[in-house]
Amino acid sequence: MKRYSAAAILTALLLPLTGCQTSFLPEGRDITDVQLMRTMALDPGEEARVAVTVAGDVQPGDEGAEAQPPTILTWEAPTVFSACLTMQTYGDGYVSYGHVSQCLLSADLQEQAGSYLLDFIQRDFEMRMDIDLYAVTEGRAAELLTETASASQSATERLDSVARDMKLTSQGWPVTLRDFLIDLADNGCALLPVAALQEEEGETTIVCDHLCWFREEQLGGELTGEQSRAAAILLGQAKNGAVEATLSDGSLVGLRLTGAETRWQPQWEGDTLTGVTAQVAVTADLAELRGDADPSQPSVQEELNRLLAQTLEEQLQELLDLAQQENADFLHLGRRLGVQCPARSGALREYWDERFPQLELTAQVEAAVERSYDVARAEVSA
Repeated sequence: MKRYSAAAILTALLLPLTGCQTSFLPEGRDITDVQLMRTMALDPGEEARVAVTVAGDVQPGDEGAEAQPPTILTWEAPTVFSACLTMQTYGDGYVSYGHVSQCLLSADLQEQAGSYLLDFIQRDFEMRMDIDLYAVTEGRAAELLTETASASQSATERLDSVARDMKLTSQGWPVTLRDFLIDLADNGCALLPVAALQEEEGETTIVCDHLCWFREEQLGGELTGEQSRAAAILLGQAKNGAVEATLSDGSLVGLRLTGAETRWQPQWEGDTLTGVTAQVAVTADLAELRGDADPSQPSVQEELNRLLAQTLEEQLQELLDLAQQENADFLHLGRRLGVQCPARSGALREYWDERFPQLELTAQVEAAVERSYDVARAEVSA
């Protein structure tokens, strides 16, 4: 007991020397008195201010009462911090940002949007670096929170669904704030999924069907849906997707992508990089066939493979050409080659920005289409 008391006294005496104070930790609060915000939107405000909007989940009704729309708060201030602090004085309880899992960045922010968010998050004990980022290129980001709010749906729920749905088309993938900042730190370029409002059956919802690219935290441009899928293939994010093609006999086929692997093959002249070939191996299933073509015939199988390879090769080449035209390595090819060729990574970094637009970038696709189960033929053979 005496040793324990001495240790406690010694700890109490030394604690002031560490610089730690009890105010460093968050104040304990009753969970029933806390309003959890789940989604944040950043827009340009007036006079160089930033407009911050936050939204929570749908609020369940008490004792059988009807559910209520999510709480939505907004404020303009010179910093994200001051806006969030002011909003904590709103509402019936303490407004907490510790459960914010998504952030919508308006492309109209004139200053460094990522820096706005990063500096606030790294200094705030509640916020996290693994929140998903979405760019809003049309209208204000706050509108995606306000226009989709109802007693049955919140922007958070819809964005959760969007993150899952992107895997079905491979036209995008969730990008966290951490990933975004790592890519920007690498070469100043990064990709983000684009979120937008869309009317469906009289209701307003959120969709995400393509990517955009940033240069130094400013919007550089938007990719088409096909270009976005090409980026997903080259970056190993393609999990699914649909490709339609017409065979020589007029039959229409629907192909479901099932896998894609990319290898980057550099070409050197001495120690100088002259070109890079993206060697892509793609697999797909025959999901639908309209016409008289017989996919069991070798000639039809070869035509399916050739059409799929040709279609994707054109889309991949279009994306590579765009990156060079804009001198924007948003695919981070330089970083990948540096890892692949570590002995030459230093030289690559020195001349990459100058040489990238002049490299000969090509795409080569090898496709394999597998025939799906044919119920009609199974019945006949049986």
